[in-house]
Amino acid sequence: MEITPVPQPAAQPVVLAGPHLFNLSNVQMFYGGAGAALTVAAWWKKLPATVFLQVTQRGDALLATMVGVTAGGQVVTTPAYYLGPFRIEGTERVFSTVRELGEYLLAQRTAMVPTEDTATVLGLDGSLTEIRPSKGKTFKFDQLRPLIGADTLDIHYFQHGPLAGYILVIDDNGKYSGAALNLLATAAWFDTYPPEQYSPIDVVVGTVVLMKSEQLR
Repeated sequence: MEITPVPQPAAQPVVLAGPHLFNLSNVQMFYGGAGAALTVAAWWKKLPATVFLQVTQRGDALLATMVGVTAGGQVVTTPAYYLGPFRIEGTERVFSTVRELGEYLLAQRTAMVPTEDTATVLGLDGSLTEIRPSKGKTFKFDQLRPLIGADTLDIHYFQHGPLAGYILVIDDNGKYSGAALNLLATAAWFDTYPPEQYSPIDVVVGTVVLMKSEQLR
C-alpha cells in the first residue's frame, strides 16, 4: 500500500507592523559633513539618546526619518541629524545616508526572528547569531550565560504584538552595570509597547537572546 504524504502548511513569517522606531544611542555621526574625509576618529560623535530613526516600509518604498520622542511619547521630526555618514559603535561599517542606515536596521530587525528550533543572539552592534540547544530541544541557562555575558539572567515576555509568544533572555543587572542599549531588542520592544501608548519609555540593554518561550527550560 502506497502512502501519500500529507502536505504540511509552510511556516508563516512573523508580520512586522510599522513604522519601526530605533533608538540611536549606539550610533555615531560624522560631524565633519558628508564630503569630509573619514580619517579623523575625533570627528565621530555619539548621537544623543533622544534621537531615533523611524523606518516605515510601504510596498517597495522605504521612509527613514530622524525623530525625537517627547516625554508624552509624541514623535517629532529632527532634521538636524539627517546628514551622515553614520556608524554603529563597535563596527567599521559606515552608512552614508539615513536611508542606508534604515535599510540595514530594518533588514536586521526582520531577520532576527529565529527559525524553528533555533534562537537568535542580538549583539550590541546589530549583529545576529543563530544558535541551537547544546543538548536536547530546549535551551538551558548554562548555555546562555556566556553568550549574554552575565551570571544572573532575566526573561522579558512579549505578551502581545508581532512577537507574542517570544521571549528575550537578558542580563538581569544590565541596566545597573551601565550596559549599552541594544538597537534591535529595543526596536522589538517599541513594536510591542509603542512610546505613545506606554510611559515611561523603556529600553533593552546588553547582548540578549530571542527565542520562543517554550524553548527555555
